[in-house]
Amino acid sequence: MNPPLALKIKKKLSANGNIRIDNYYWLNERDNPKVINYIKAENEYTEQIMADYAEFKEKIYSEIIGRIKQNDESVPYKENGYYYYTRFEEGKEYPIYCRKKGDLASVEEVLLNVNKLAKGYAYFHISGIFISPDNNVMAYGVEHLVADCILFTLKIFRQVKFLISQYQILLDT
Repeated sequence: MNPPLALKIKKKLSANGNIRIDNYYWLNERDNPKVINYIKAENEYTEQIMADYAEFKEKIYSEIIGRIKQNDESVPYKENGYYYYTRFEEGKEYPIYCRKKGDLASVEEVLLNVNKLAKGYAYFHISGIFISPDNNVMAYGVEHLVADCILFTLKIFRQVKFLISQYQILLDT
């Protein structure tokens, strides 16, 4: 079987006074049926070529997973009266962002359980977590493949005069 060949479609791109030609720019078009068919053909080709190594691939994957600590926690850091840390639970794919007030023996406050937020999405990523100086508001970005945008969200821990509930802003990327 021969590998699939991507069509070369010339696209002139300019940035900062420089012009370059990208023959494969069209592969950026996620909803283009030609792109989808090409990616499917690449995947089929890879599966066929690698079929003899399927057992070896599974063995390597199992060895790598076996070396990863499933229940893990980051080193806590103290900021503005709280200890912040991230933890992972066995069998879960995403982090849980937490904090404890005053000392590490305090009750855990879960800021974000990304496993719950990510339900229903093929891809989900949290970025740019910021806590307000008064510790009452958390801002963070959410990225997923449903839309070409990042969703900026505010989470309110305690009632604040100027913010009543969760507020979300969609920005094009």
